[in-house]
Amino acid sequence: MARKHIFEILENKWNIIDEIKRIYKLLNTPCINESQFIDKSVFDFVDENCFLYWKNRHSYLNIRDMAITLGIELNKKNIPNTLKIDGILTYLEFASNIIMLCDKEVKVILFEKNPSAIAVAEVVDEDTACKVIEYNHYLLKGDIDKKKKFCYN
Repeated sequence: MARKHIFEILENKWNIIDEIKRIYKLLNTPCINESQFIDKSVFDFVDENCFLYWKNRHSYLNIRDMAITLGIELNKKNIPNTLKIDGILTYLEFASNIIMLCDKEVKVILFEKNPSAIAVAEVVDEDTACKVIEYNHYLLKGDIDKKKKFCYN
């Protein structure tokens, strides 16, 4: 039997839930070493310095408040061991937005590859592009009423 190289071994060990737990562990671990933010986690830093100024926070007061509404567990020990694709994407989308808030206020939306939507988004103005991407968001799949809101706003 031929010996497997390390990348073949690792390829068979990959698990999306384990990867999400690693991301959330990193977001909760004190890691920011700027003098005024010593021993702050990414979650703490964003909560204290960015979240209230984020235009996409709606009426949520902090990260945990928003996470509860989204059904997201922020403590990696409490993240379920099984998630459907919508749950996986919600965790990743939330984490992406929190990470981007550390740098600057950016809206991150994960969506399935849709060549038509991407092509349209690349040639229209930024506001319209965001609406096109949001319209094609995985959470709106099959929800005609919510999709109508994009057409009439």
